[in-house]
Amino acid sequence: DGGAYEAGMAFDSGASIVTVLAVAYDITIKGVIETAKTYGCQAMADLIGVHQLANRAAQLDQMGIDWVCVHSATDTLDSVAHPNIESVRSNLHHAGLAVAGGVTPQRLPSILVHQPDIIVVGSYLTKHKYPMQAAREIRDGLNLKCLGDPKIL
Repeated sequence: DGGAYEAGMAFDSGASIVTVLAVAYDITIKGVIETAKTYGCQAMADLIGVHQLANRAAQLDQMGIDWVCVHSATDTLDSVAHPNIESVRSNLHHAGLAVAGGVTPQRLPSILVHQPDIIVVGSYLTKHKYPMQAAREIRDGLNLKCLGDPKIL
């Protein structure tokens, strides 16, 4: 709740993208989108917990969201089917596609098939004994040919 207010605080603190839950009320999401535009920044809607992914993605796209994130909860990856990323992508006409949750080098090929614009890598890095090694593994899985540190979220 308080989408416009909280987005404004984040942008005032230097954020360039804020995330809002896709299960939030439309008025909350619209407030985040409007605030992002006011600041010249971007808004992402996270689909975690949404049951009808394709329908909600289409609604968010029509609202003017910049990014829609297909997010699998890492604590349910073994018990819940992985979301159909393609059904979300096919409903996006303006927004970009992000993927988050349970991203590992082993899962990258099944994610890359859908050509997401953003891949958010979290727990694979934060829980790894050697985070730089984990980042290199992800970078290698992405086939990035960079000399410096990988730009991985």
